[in-house]
Amino acid sequence: MDELLDGGIAAAARAMARGAVSARELTSAALARIAARDGALRAFLRVEGESALAAADERDRERRAGRVRGPLHGIPVARKDMFDRAGRAASCGSRGAAAAARETAACLARLDAAGAVDLGALNMSEFAFHPHGLNALAGPARNPWDPARAAGGSSGGSAAALAAGFVFGSMGSDSGGSIRHPAAQCGVVGLLPTRGTLSRHGMMRSSPSLDAAGPMARSAEDCALIHAAVAGPDPRDPDCVLPTAAAAVPDAPALRGRTIARLGDAPLASISGEARLAYEAAAEALRAGGAALVATELPAWDALNALAAIVFASEVAATHRRRLAAEPEAYSPEVRERMAAGFVHPAADYLDALRVRARMTRLFVEAVFARADALLLPAAPDVAPRLDEVMPGAAPRRYDAGAFTLATPADPGRFTRAFNYLGLPALAVPAGFSRAGLPLGVQLAGRPLSEPALFAIGAAFQRITGHHARRPDRRAADGARA
Repeated sequence: MDELLDGGIAAAARAMARGAVSARELTSAALARIAARDGALRAFLRVEGESALAAADERDRERRAGRVRGPLHGIPVARKDMFDRAGRAASCGSRGAAAAARETAACLARLDAAGAVDLGALNMSEFAFHPHGLNALAGPARNPWDPARAAGGSSGGSAAALAAGFVFGSMGSDSGGSIRHPAAQCGVVGLLPTRGTLSRHGMMRSSPSLDAAGPMARSAEDCALIHAAVAGPDPRDPDCVLPTAAAAVPDAPALRGRTIARLGDAPLASISGEARLAYEAAAEALRAGGAALVATELPAWDALNALAAIVFASEVAATHRRRLAAEPEAYSPEVRERMAAGFVHPAADYLDALRVRARMTRLFVEAVFARADALLLPAAPDVAPRLDEVMPGAAPRRYDAGAFTLATPADPGRFTRAFNYLGLPALAVPAGFSRAGLPLGVQLAGRPLSEPALFAIGAAFQRITGHHARRPDRRAADGARA
C-alpha cells in the first residue's frame, strides 16, 4: 500500500478499477499513515476520518453499481483550513472562534462531485498571512524533508501532506505565492490559475483582487486532473466568469516546438546559489528536451511587485479592520503588526494600482509571451528555512547568494506575487535538490488560459528530470517525533 500512497492518481485509480484495492482500503491506509507520522509534521489541523470512510464506502458502492465519477473517484484529498465544509468550522489558522459553515465551498463541492474523498483540514499560516507558516493555533506545519524546517506559507500543510504521502491532492489558496512557495519548498506541484477561472465561493478572503484558489498535487498530471474537476464559472463568485482552461495532460507531452523564455543574470542575483543552480539546470533540461529557449527581461518587475504589495496590504487591512478592532486577541502580535502596515497606504495609491492593472498585464503579456509559450522563473529564493530562523523573534537570516552572503531575509514573493496582480497562471514544479537534500522549485508562467500548455510543459519536464518522483526519508520525521 505504501507504493500506492506514494504514487500518482492514475496508478491508484487503475488499482481500484481492477479490484486490487478499494476506496475504503486506500482511505484507511492514508488515515493510518497520518496517525503514525503527522505528529511530527502537523500537516493536518483536523482529520475527519469518520466522514472520509463513509465517503469511501459510498464510492465503493457506486463502483460496484457501475457508476465511476471520473479519475478522482475514491482518491484521498484534503483542504487548506480556510475552505468551508458544511457543518464544520474553518479555523483559517487563527485562535479566534469560527462558526460552522452552512454551505460547502464551491471547489470542494466540485471535488465531491468528482468522487474525491476529503480526509480533513490542513495547517496554514494564520489568516494566510505568513510566508513561512506561522500558526498561533497549532504551530507551523513542518517540512517532511527536514521537520526542523518550514513547510512554507501559507499553504504549508497542503504541501507537507502531499510530500509525506498523506493525500494525493489538496486545495490551497494563493494571494502572492501561497501555493507556489510551499510547493517549491516541499518538492510538490501547485498552480495559480488564470484569474476568473476557479471559484472562491466559500473560501476565506484576504485580498479579493489577488486571492485565488488552486490545486496542489505531486505531479503536473495529477494537478491537471484536480484542476479539471474544480475549474469553471460560478455565479456566486462575481469574478469567476471565464470558461474553463482545464485539459488533461497528453500521454506523451513533448517539448519540441515549444519556446520557453528564460531570465538573464540580473534578476537571478536575488536568489541563493543553489536555487540559481537548480534554475540553470531546469533551463538546460527544457532545452535538451527539445524546447527553444529565448532570453527575456521582466518588464517593470519592481513596479509590478510594488503595485501587488500595495493592493495586498490595503485589501488585507480593509478585510480585517473591523475584527482587528473588535477581537484583537484573535490575532497574534506579529500578524497584527503586519496587517497594520496596510492602513498607511493612501487610497489614491491603492486606486492607482487597480487602475493601471489591465494596462500592465497587456504590456507584460506582449513583451514576454509574444514569442514564448511559457516563462521560466524561480519559485522560491532558497530552500526551506529552519523554523528557528523565521518564527517571531528570530534573527535575520543569512543565506548564500552565489559569490556573496546576504544579511537580509530573502523576499519569498519576489518571483510570485506579480502574477496574482497580473492575473496570469503560474505552475510551480520540483526542480532538484540542494546539497543537503532539500527541494528546490521553479515556476512556469503563461498567458491567460494557458494552463493546458503549462501542465504539458511541466509534465514533459518531469519525465526528463524525475525530481517529482523522489520522496523524503521517513526516518527524518520519525526522528523529529522521537
